[in-house]
Amino acid sequence: MKIWKIAASALAVLLLTAGISTVPVSRASDEAGQTDETRAYQQAYQLVLAEKWVEAKTSLEAFLQKYPNSSWADDARYWICYSREENDENRETVFRCYQDFIKAYPNSAWLDDAKSNMIQLAEHLVSRGKKEYQTIIKAYEENESEDIQLTSLYALGRMKGQAGIDALLDLYDKNADVELKGKIIYVLGNLEEAKSLAKLSAIALRESSEILRKKAVTALGERGGAETAKTLLSILETAQPAPIRKAAISALSDLKEPGIGAALARVAVTETDPGLASEAAEAVKDADHIDMRDKAPLIRKILKEARTDEAKSVALSALSDTEFPEALPLLRETALGPAGLELRERAIEAIGESRDAGSLAVLKELLGAVKEQELKARIISSIAQKGGNEALTILSETALAIADEELAQDSVRAVGEMENQDEAKRAALLGILRKAKTADIKRTAISALLQEPTAENIKTIGQYLAAETDPETRQYVCEALGQSENDEAVPILLEIAKNDKNNDTRRAATRALGEIASPKAQSALVELLKKKDGVEK
Repeated sequence: MKIWKIAASALAVLLLTAGISTVPVSRASDEAGQTDETRAYQQAYQLVLAEKWVEAKTSLEAFLQKYPNSSWADDARYWICYSREENDENRETVFRCYQDFIKAYPNSAWLDDAKSNMIQLAEHLVSRGKKEYQTIIKAYEENESEDIQLTSLYALGRMKGQAGIDALLDLYDKNADVELKGKIIYVLGNLEEAKSLAKLSAIALRESSEILRKKAVTALGERGGAETAKTLLSILETAQPAPIRKAAISALSDLKEPGIGAALARVAVTETDPGLASEAAEAVKDADHIDMRDKAPLIRKILKEARTDEAKSVALSALSDTEFPEALPLLRETALGPAGLELRERAIEAIGESRDAGSLAVLKELLGAVKEQELKARIISSIAQKGGNEALTILSETALAIADEELAQDSVRAVGEMENQDEAKRAALLGILRKAKTADIKRTAISALLQEPTAENIKTIGQYLAAETDPETRQYVCEALGQSENDEAVPILLEIAKNDKNNDTRRAATRALGEIASPKAQSALVELLKKKDGVEK
């Protein structure tokens, strides 16, 4: 869900004349995620922030060409028009650009901004003799459009002296219209006067409407500053409704004033509401402006003392992303208990994701130490995620030594799923095939080898068959080779069909040749038909 908050471009001229900074600020939420698409849009948008209008237009157009159905498409289209306007392109052309934008995206969050810009362009065109644009201005005035209403509110706020801001505050207090009050809050959030900060704080703390309180909290977060931080912290520390406190956490997460990280950590530790606790923990985890030396104790405190598993889980995730010395021991301690099963599993996942050089050794230790089967299965998966020859060795040894048949098979499958180690995987699986004591382990290893039926993997199966004498296992291999539909299997199957001492195994090889059904397999079947003397059971 997009929640980028950007000062309305339609009001920029008004605010600049009042001496108020209106540099738009774009902020992507965690929900937006850092996909390639999002990063591409952000890179283009940075050119808007830098007021490089020609480059911004080119970059945004390239973004739309690559991602025409993006959820950022309306944002990109709007900023293309805005960049053209700022680059002093023909005003009628820019007007049509906004007009096309409104037709294409009637529900866009930028609709009001585009309309306001169109009005300003129309006023300029009327002043230059283009009287036909007067009807557009009149239509907006007759309909009392939201952009005109917002412009009036901003005009009040920019008046010299205190009269304007006082009128704005009086309008808020005397009006019952929640929608209009919401617009006043938006305007107050973009004004620097002390009275606007005081009013927003009062609304956030005492307004009866929860909707307006959340708007005020969001507006405070957009303002920033030490006084704003004090207000937001007071919201967190008093008995406010959960949605208001959540909005305060979100607003605080973008502020860089001293002490905010510690305050958010306190909420993560003491809060009993799982959603609020995890939200506060996430804010600590994602606070890039907090130095790791200062963040590490906060994460440790959340993991050790939080009253909800949800907050602790976020702390575990943070530990997997950090490199401070205590991270791995803390994860190991959590995995061993006495925490709940779900939290212990999350700790194992975090160890698997950790970049610490000692993490694989810890996973090996845990595999022998934990008793719960589901945790052992998670450890096996995390070892495979690590990759490398050492991980292959651990999994191979586990497949052959562990008493639990299901976990042994999990280990074999994990070997087969490891990436970028084809030759080492083949050697490991061949070793398992030759040493395994049960048919199920052998069959799992065969399936792991043939899930990618390459010539090399089929050749490895042939090497194994040269020493395997169990008829049922040999028949299973024939079936698997037939399902591979690979001509590399034909010579192996033909040899079995001709010379195996077991009649059922020869039949299984013949059927497998039929399943491959290639010209090479057909020739092998013809050769079998011509053979006069078969080997009988």
